[in-house]
Amino acid sequence: GPAPLPKVFQTGTMIVLLTPNKQQLYVYTTSGEWKLYSMQFPSPDSSLDASFYRAMTSLNDREIEQIVERCSPETPHHSARYEIDRVDPATRKFHVRCILGESSESDFELVLSEDGSQLKLAPMTDAGSSG
Repeated sequence: GPAPLPKVFQTGTMIVLLTPNKQQLYVYTTSGEWKLYSMQFPSPDSSLDASFYRAMTSLNDREIEQIVERCSPETPHHSARYEIDRVDPATRKFHVRCILGESSESDFELVLSEDGSQLKLAPMTDAGSSG
């Protein structure tokens, strides 16, 4: 069949595209530029520099650390998969699931800044809560 299309959301004057694999966001910012955010976070055996993940996500080291702590897989050498499964254009919130294994997952929320130039980690709720 036809290739799946990205989902499109509008929030204020910004356009947000969520790729079919649910792992990338393209944001048309208020300054008229496209910005890519990619749900890539370090895995235990990742050799990439921290600056790579900062560039991909626009989050800071502390936020990335919190996400990795929350989403550490049960078994070593299994890396978590991150998917954006809900978008709330009104609040600019993105709900991200981290799939950790056959039956285990966790989640967190990211918030897009008003101009679209930055993602922030929303305050974490109790671990393992699924809405």
